[in-house]
Amino acid sequence: MANRLTPLSPSEVHGDVHKGHYRIGARHEDPSARDNELPPNIVELHAFRIDSQPVSNGAFLGFIQAGGYDNDNYWDEAGKAWRQDHTKRPHHWRKDLAGNWYAIGLNGPFELVAEDAVTGISQHEASAYANWVATHGGKLAGAVVQHEYQWEVAVRTKVISDYGRAWEWCSNPFHRYTGYLEPANPEAATQQFDDGHYTLRGGSLHSQKMQRRSSHRHHALPGDRYRFSGTRLVFPGSVMAWHKG
Repeated sequence: MANRLTPLSPSEVHGDVHKGHYRIGARHEDPSARDNELPPNIVELHAFRIDSQPVSNGAFLGFIQAGGYDNDNYWDEAGKAWRQDHTKRPHHWRKDLAGNWYAIGLNGPFELVAEDAVTGISQHEASAYANWVATHGGKLAGAVVQHEYQWEVAVRTKVISDYGRAWEWCSNPFHRYTGYLEPANPEAATQQFDDGHYTLRGGSLHSQKMQRRSSHRHHALPGDRYRFSGTRLVFPGSVMAWHKG
């Protein structure tokens, strides 16, 4: 490969979402809405900061080079169990004879660009990465994987616009919205409302356009890595000028 993938520091470019009540979910009249996007709900969120871009290849390489896969402090018990049976790299990453990283895709090998969104990671890896980022302190203190409500509100309020390159893992299990009504046609009903599946948001480069909209929800088991999946982090809210000391 002509270009060598080099590590990047975790991004400190964040957008602010203020404390408030926000709508999540699709509108009933949306013809694209699936049952798991309905009914629309109003949720209360505390103030938070969110990554302006999804986690990059270069930032995830920094996690690898810092020994992130081997540090038990970053992994919960489920993640440690998962880690025993999986490679210590994103699913499609490989090393050449010179020790440089590249990737294997649908059309063969390709270069990994440091600034591109990382894909091929599980929810366990996303959580471990967030725990590693949090140890950097400063603006990165308190880093966690986003909740899907935070992602949707940040998109709706145009705090973030860079999405759709990778499905983004969220921290919450896939669940029914309050007031959920099962479709009259059983075949149209979502089957993955259980304790095992977690939420993905945003769509990928291989997704249909209708999947790359703010209310669309995807789901996967937390150990899955093959859904072009990356992640995005959130942080404690900024101290604003109107906050009293």
